[in-house]
Amino acid sequence: MKNRSCPSCRAQGRDRTGNHLYLMRDGVTWHCDRCQYTEREGEIKIEMNVDAISKFSSSSIDERKIKKSIVDVFKVKMGVDETSGEVDSHFYPITKAGNTTGYKVRKLPKEFYSVGDTKGAIELFGQAVIPKGGKKLLITGGELDALAAYQMLLDKYPNFTPSVVSLPKGENASAVKENLEYVLSFQEVLIYTDMDEPGRKAAEVIAALVGPAKARIVSTSEKDACDMLKAGKQAEFINAFFNAEKHKPKGIINGKDIDLESVKRATVKGYDLPYPILNRMIGGLRKGELTTLTAGSGIGKSTMAKEVGHHLRSAHDLTVGNLFLEETLEKTIQSYIAIDNNVPLAMLRKNPALLTDEQWQKSFERIMGNDKWYALQHFGSLPTDELLAKMRYLAYGAGCDFIILDHLSLVFSGQANDNERIAIDNAMTELAAFCNESGVGIITVVHLSRNKAKGSFNEGAEISLNDLRGSAALEQLSWNVLGLERSQQAEDEEAKNTSRIRILKARETGFTGMADECIYDFTTGRLLPKTGISLSY
Repeated sequence: MKNRSCPSCRAQGRDRTGNHLYLMRDGVTWHCDRCQYTEREGEIKIEMNVDAISKFSSSSIDERKIKKSIVDVFKVKMGVDETSGEVDSHFYPITKAGNTTGYKVRKLPKEFYSVGDTKGAIELFGQAVIPKGGKKLLITGGELDALAAYQMLLDKYPNFTPSVVSLPKGENASAVKENLEYVLSFQEVLIYTDMDEPGRKAAEVIAALVGPAKARIVSTSEKDACDMLKAGKQAEFINAFFNAEKHKPKGIINGKDIDLESVKRATVKGYDLPYPILNRMIGGLRKGELTTLTAGSGIGKSTMAKEVGHHLRSAHDLTVGNLFLEETLEKTIQSYIAIDNNVPLAMLRKNPALLTDEQWQKSFERIMGNDKWYALQHFGSLPTDELLAKMRYLAYGAGCDFIILDHLSLVFSGQANDNERIAIDNAMTELAAFCNESGVGIITVVHLSRNKAKGSFNEGAEISLNDLRGSAALEQLSWNVLGLERSQQAEDEEAKNTSRIRILKARETGFTGMADECIYDFTTGRLLPKTGISLSY
């Protein structure tokens, strides 16, 4: 038969031989015949005589500088190591309706388990001894912090009885929710959880439960009340207690705290595009914004996207990331070099000798060879999380100012997802949040849905926001939506090669409607406005 020491007997100064607890025949249950303590392997379930624990003695907690008189106020009991005679455990009362039904046991230095009836709604630690109602209730993150805070307040104001309680389950706001009537009986609720990230998050949750009228957040230079007491910073604690700030949810700004000079500065710089009317109407292309470009199949979405990408590189010396999912990396590079030299891409791909070796090298070094041009070597669909990971690298690792994604619809092609709308909703939400978070500008190409009532978009039908394929999120989450219209079947040769840029949405300026008319020049391979633009960079 296996035996080991019984924690219940040891807490009461017994079991000198360390063998009171024995393993029963089921092989998983440990039991003590003397105090009826029982525990089972794999469970945190301990049954003890709660009445016996209530008769344990107490003492000061010297390592925390907490006095015995304060320990007694909160009815905390101590367990003693029978060999050394030193305190080796604390018993913090767990109460329901003011009655002690169990104890939270702290086996020093920091091992926890429970004793007695601890199920169901339990009260805040100290709630049974701190009457409801009053001016200020202080809620700490732990039992010892409640004792330390109570002591510092009482030492400063001996005739003032503080109201201090603690969260009983670590920095978890559930006990506040379960005892909200008690908490709200006080005029002010001061929240003093730990000064680390988990503690501050818990403070936010508690403050939201309490409400802005009563919630106050206490902040100190040390992590918690115990550390303040040990560091001798009672004066700082008292000051923090009486000057606790009203709770203000994260992100809410008080007007008096705003720097007017920062507001007066230009908020966003718009980078001009090779389309002058479009520039005037949308104020240029801005970083931190999601711009959606759409058109019928074969109308010139990718051509326009590359014109924009080349212009951002050449005219503004910005860093550009290129995610063209329908073509090889070599073709993307060739496209930029063709634009840079005013030669049609198809002719250059067929006959690279259209450019001299010097022209190839000069354009390559100017556009790609200076850590300011990035591209994806991948063809076809891409999982959304993988796409976002690559875009995060481009934004944070490569320092891209703009990223071109051509096209969004292909991201979902081949994926096991039958609901394209939901997939696009999720992707657009993540892309919009990513723009805002990173400050990078994204230009994404999307397809149009088929609209038989309108006629074919390949024959010049007018585009509206309702024609975007797949999801209303494309319209709602884009800062700018640009449509490209052209009739591929026009009898007149010039009309067949003329495209209209239609602004469907411009969140910054509000202007919508027809912008530039552009013509594709077969001699240069460029898609430029009829009004003309300088090709020198």
